[in-house]
Amino acid sequence: MRTPTARLAVLLMSLASAILGPPADLPAHAGTAPARLRCGGVNVLTDTPPGSVSMAGMPTRLRLMRAGRVVWVFPDTETPIAQVDCRDLTGDRTPELVVETYSGGAHCCSVVHVLSLNAQVRLLLRYATGNAGSADIADLNKDGRLELVLGDDSFAYFDDLCFACSPSGIPLVACFRAGRFEDCTRRFPGVVRAQVAHWSRVLREEAQKPNDATALMYAKGAALGLYANHVLLGEDARGWQTVRAIAPPTALEWLERHRAAVHRWAASRGKKLQQ
Repeated sequence: MRTPTARLAVLLMSLASAILGPPADLPAHAGTAPARLRCGGVNVLTDTPPGSVSMAGMPTRLRLMRAGRVVWVFPDTETPIAQVDCRDLTGDRTPELVVETYSGGAHCCSVVHVLSLNAQVRLLLRYATGNAGSADIADLNKDGRLELVLGDDSFAYFDDLCFACSPSGIPLVACFRAGRFEDCTRRFPGVVRAQVAHWSRVLREEAQKPNDATALMYAKGAALGLYANHVLLGEDARGWQTVRAIAPPTALEWLERHRAAVHRWAASRGKKLQQ
């Protein structure tokens, strides 16, 4: 996932190009906030009057136009727009507009919006990724349908963890089915297995460090990340056994007190897509 800094650098280049010359239509998969983008029969324009560009140089307004008429103005706040993409996420052969806003700040906050551009423009999804970074779009199982790969920051600052210690970017794969986006992460175990391998490696490294407060904090976060990703795969017993074999005793005791919270999170996190 791109970091806000990387997205901003690309965005500034896009805006500079628009200022230096007439805006041209950009490729549908540009992945940046363009001066003008053609998507599903709709022209997407960044507003240029004073007040439409944030202090960070990012636009804060998009106008969607069809046949010369404004059909949607996005968003209804002054939150900077960090990324715009045009992809068919619903499988209806009409691309959707994917817009990410970014509030700025050390850790927060990104929100991903998916807009249907059929006869009527309408919002299909508003998902707050928070601290978990931007969305990725990929055909994960090569079946010709695209998935939206989001981040879940439910465990950012969990309990007594610092942000850097937290497993704040657990993947959430969203698929469009029966008229809405749903959590389909378990259908793509490879995405979660990569996280399992990452947190297993981190936990082993932290467990070998001197037993001080900082090392313990990072060991707790790594143990939580490792266990939570196993739970996502329906592997509670395997995950707990793996953590027990690696984690320092204090970190293990801490995680044991929070096992029920991890299961509640896993059972309910799909609801975040319906907010």
